Amino acid sequence: MKLIILQACLIAGEAISSHAAVAETVDVSKDDAATLTRMGRAMYLEKSDDPTKGLLTASKEDVANLNKQAKAIAAAEEVKASPPDSQAAIIAAAVTAALAAAGIKPAETKAAA
Repeated sequence: MKLIILQACLIAGEAISSHAAVAETVDVSKDDAATLTRMGRAMYLEKSDDPTKGLLTASKEDVANLNKQAKAIAAAEEVKASPPDSQAAIIAAAVTAALAAAGIKPAETKAAA
């Protein structure tokens, strides 16, 4: 059964366990799927697999939000792994992008100050 991961976790295997990251799609047994969804760590991708017939099935919005969350986690990890002078540049670029997305021009921020 195919699931999308809501919270990073370990997926138990017969020989070895594997790590599953946020927004990752995994294929697991029916029992493992039931366990992960009941624990709130995953959601079904197909309504037909979901024993609740939809309550534990990820919507398109859920999948999109999880993908955004995964990108944010990856960006945060990138900042943590970079040297301090690079961190400032990464943060400045992120702030500039956020301001641009909000429709605020750098000149407007200077005038507001």
